[in-house]
Amino acid sequence: MCAAIAGWLFEVWPANPLTLGVAGLLVVGGPILGIVHVATAGGHEDEDEEEVVEEETVVMAPPVLVRRPIPEPLLMTEKAAAAARFASWRDTPNAAIEQRERARRASQYIRS
Repeated sequence: MCAAIAGWLFEVWPANPLTLGVAGLLVVGGPILGIVHVATAGGHEDEDEEEVVEEETVVMAPPVLVRRPIPEPLLMTEKAAAAARFASWRDTPNAAIEQRERARRASQYIRS
């Protein structure tokens, strides 16, 4: 179906009911052909073949949990702490912006 649409868009073949029907038949026929193939292909065993002996399944032991001590937290230098404070300025609430927004909301209710 996608190939038919691509063919129509790129003007490789004309968009008409025949090409749509062929594309639809291929789309619907593919799964049906697969179902028929699976239904008819299974269960055919030749009696001339030797019996296959399965090997024993080897079960591996589960992995052992190794406990390691938790590392101590890293200590930040004054310069690194100052850089972290500077980088997080936008995440902290700004009192001036909050006050401006409260005043804007209040003025909307007064005008209404």
